[in-house]
Amino acid sequence: MFLKGRNRQVNPLTNDWYVPYIGKNFAFCFISMMNEKCNRIGTVDTKMFNCHGNDAYEQLKNISTCNELARISGEFVTYPFLRNIVKTTRYGPY
Repeated sequence: MFLKGRNRQVNPLTNDWYVPYIGKNFAFCFISMMNEKCNRIGTVDTKMFNCHGNDAYEQLKNISTCNELARISGEFVTYPFLRNIVKTTRYGPY
């Protein structure tokens, strides 16, 4: 869960997780973090090349298998904050 920063370990769940990445290409750093997380949970055929997932206009497309997407989804729902976002059925002033 901890990422290596400049001289310390960075916890991405804290408010200052981005400090080691200031002044760098944030999209590239985020893609690197996604690939690192995928490697840690054991997905060997998944490679991320963009951070938005819209591969229509990208030369390098994200690659994965159905089995590994299920593994990534299983990891995703272990975070209560993210699980609550996914459970949201309505959004807005209504």
